[in-house]
Formats: sequence, structure tokens, C-alpha cells
Amino acid sequence: MGDNPYMQKKPQGKFIVVSVVVSNEQKDAVTVDASSFKLVDKDGREYSYSTEGQMAIQVGNGDAKGFLTSLNPGITTNFEIPYDVPKKLELSNITMKARGGMTGKEITLPLVVQKK
Repeated sequence: MGDNPYMQKKPQGKFIVVSVVVSNEQKDAVTVDASSFKLVDKDGREYSYSTEGQMAIQVGNGDAKGFLTSLNPGITTNFEIPYDVPKKLELSNITMKARGGMTGKEITLPLVVQKK
């Protein structure tokens, strides 16, 4: 991730990147935060997004969407959220938990695995 040797990060396990589409259907701006999205494996272990992976994405393509990004009403956009997960984690056995803000209701989302 990225050409800058000082910003190249190595995962503790392996990096995976989850693409999430977020739409703001409210009447005012919302703040989208990658920490509101967690991956959950079949044993209930939760994985938070990787700040190191986020920095590598930003250096690689200049896009830091996902960490405290303001989204105005009527806007739909894509976010790439990196995770550092164990090398042997089976991606077909994970789901995503998402929460809207600090007090928002938590929902569980299925994931579709696509290898690049």
C-alpha cells in the first residue's frame, strides 16, 4: 500500500479492505467514522479498523474517507475500511456490525467476498 517507504505498513496478520456504501437520507450532515464498523467472526471476535491500513490507503491514493468524514444530506458515497485480521481468518465466515453514531442502533450486515 503506497509508494512512500516510510508509510508502508505491514499487518500483524493480513490486511483486508471492506468497501462500504453509505447514504445520508437525513436532513442534516452526518459524520461517518470507520470505528463504527466492526468485523465479527463466527466465534464472536470483533475486529476494529486498522489506522495503519487507513494511512497506507491515504498515501496510496490520496483518499482518507472513512475516519470522521462529513456526509451531507442526499449524498451516497463509497468508503474503503481496512482491517488487520489473522492470516487464517476465513472471510466467508465474517459479518459486519455497524452503528450509526454514539447512540445509534447496531445492525449486522452480510459481506460479499471478492478477491482482487
